[in-house]
Amino acid sequence: MSDGPTRRPGTVIAMALGVLVVIGVIVWAVFVRATPTAPEPVASASPAPLVSASPAAPAVASPEQLAAATRAAWPEGAALSDEDGSRYTFDTRKLVLAPFGPVLVSEGQAIDAPHVAAGRLDIAYLTPEGEGFAVAKRFPKAIEAGSFGQMSGWSVSDAFADTPVIAAEGGFTGQGYTCGYTILTQLAADKPVDLVRVQTLYDDTGAKGEAGQAISGAITQIDRGRGFTVHYTGAATFDDHYVMKGGTYVLQGASRLPQC
Repeated sequence: MSDGPTRRPGTVIAMALGVLVVIGVIVWAVFVRATPTAPEPVASASPAPLVSASPAAPAVASPEQLAAATRAAWPEGAALSDEDGSRYTFDTRKLVLAPFGPVLVSEGQAIDAPHVAAGRLDIAYLTPEGEGFAVAKRFPKAIEAGSFGQMSGWSVSDAFADTPVIAAEGGFTGQGYTCGYTILTQLAADKPVDLVRVQTLYDDTGAKGEAGQAISGAITQIDRGRGFTVHYTGAATFDDHYVMKGGTYVLQGASRLPQC
């Protein structure tokens, strides 16, 4: 007579497998709790930009608006002659949609002009009239820069003031010395206002050869209505700082850039 019921081989195997599964689960749980989990990634803050973010550029006028503004400002053609006989043509134009109204900026260039003749910007403040515009105020020589009847370039920005500002570039070369500068002019509600004239280039290598030096600067770190920095590189590296005082930008201290 047997001591107890006989276990079938299949039952024994099933029980053994069950025990192994339980042991495996226990081991896995212990391992997971003992293993440190990787921390969740943390988004790092973006570094502050070197140059202050600039507001958006002034709204762009449509070709139809520009054509209407041109007809109002130049009904007999975009050209005029000075008392000295210099003839300026105004083929490059931009219609600025300022907060107070449209302003047409026209670049004048003189052909075969003498060295001392500057390029110029004609500025016309416009008002809506019918399906077009009428000229309310006119500033024929609002900005003059450059030589030989041309300026180096110009652009319109909202970065410097609460109304659009024209940055006009010009320069000249004489007796081996080359100088360049940027003129900032604000399109205020009643008239253009000079903000500052910044010298951005000095090069005397044409006069002194290898003993000379060339230094150029660029406006950066603009804080609208408060100030900006001019960063110079070349034969020397340094910064000039300008701050707003009394409605214009003023250089702080003396500049290391040789003056022209």
